[in-house]
Amino acid sequence: MVHYTTRSIQFCALLFTGAIFGFFYAYAVSCLNGLSTLSARDAIEAMNAINIAVHNFGFMPIFFFTPLVCLASAGLSMLVGERHISFWMFAAAILYFLGALLPTIFINVPLNDGLKEVDPNGQGLTIAADIWNSYAREWQFWNIIRTFFSGLALVCVGAGLMKIRS
Repeated sequence: MVHYTTRSIQFCALLFTGAIFGFFYAYAVSCLNGLSTLSARDAIEAMNAINIAVHNFGFMPIFFFTPLVCLASAGLSMLVGERHISFWMFAAAILYFLGALLPTIFINVPLNDGLKEVDPNGQGLTIAADIWNSYAREWQFWNIIRTFFSGLALVCVGAGLMKIRS
């Protein structure tokens, strides 16, 4: 029973890290690039709408629970004597927490909150463009950081799972 539970949590760690990496990756390669093809006013309005829509049951559990699932996997792996797997799962939790979750909370969300305060129709075209360009540049930089670290977390989970012997 313990091995079945351990394998289930290890598989959940793979799903969670894969899902959040895919989410950040999709933003990195398309979302901001696509929004930046719009007028600054439209891009600001669209990004504000996206930032509201992302608060949903499909995103929030994956975003917040990924490090917890990885830690649970590390603990259960250690419990059943799979120290090598435990190491990789713990590394995944730390990488995701420090490199993706914390930057989101302390950098990307405050950037989003600042953008929310902008009335794109109350600004001149040049001011709206300056606001959008500054926001998009910084937001995208930190999103690439989040993508990189969530990708590393996924690699760690995969490396841990490769240690499983049939």
